Amino acid sequence: MNTETNPFTAKDRIKVLLCEPTSGMVDSIAHDNRLDQYIEFGKLESQGKFQFFTGNTGRTQINYARQTMADEAIRLGMDYLFMIDDDMIAPKRCFERVYDTLVREKADIAAPICTQRVSPFKPVLYKHTWLEDVGTKRLQNEFVEDYAPDSVVTVDGIGFGVVLISVPFLARLASKMPNGMFFSNTNIGEDIWFCINARRM
Repeated sequence: MNTETNPFTAKDRIKVLLCEPTSGMVDSIAHDNRLDQYIEFGKLESQGKFQFFTGNTGRTQINYARQTMADEAIRLGMDYLFMIDDDMIAPKRCFERVYDTLVREKADIAAPICTQRVSPFKPVLYKHTWLEDVGTKRLQNEFVEDYAPDSVVTVDGIGFGVVLISVPFLARLASKMPNGMFFSNTNIGEDIWFCINARRM
């Protein structure tokens, strides 16, 4: 392919890999505003700033789905990885607002407020406290519920229902992990495990 027409080598666009990881808990048709989202992505791409690519691993354990798509984003030289889980409905301009926040805050990771899928539907924003327990450390993962509306909240961890991550940051993080895996299936959850390691960077 001529490199001048190869979308993966475009230098004048911000390349974003769009991913919808699924563990088969919810049929992907549940993401019933997905078409609206992709129309928005198309409009953004037509304006010339962004170039969007899509990825899907099919039904597999969620940590493997996230890891596989993150690895592909690194391999393909993407600038950002944008994940929307199969049970999430994103509002209009979700990507733009999260992207603008990430750039403005000079952050590597940004996410809108998402809530638990079951009652009491608390926001998946977390404060971490490490407790000593008979010579071992264990994580106390507490919900952050006190925040101002329409504000940027810095937290120790987030749920990854919707998340935007810098791919160069992913590459740096991968280089620090013993096996290159930053999404683990530990009992604390793959998103919390990622945030713990990301905060050590």
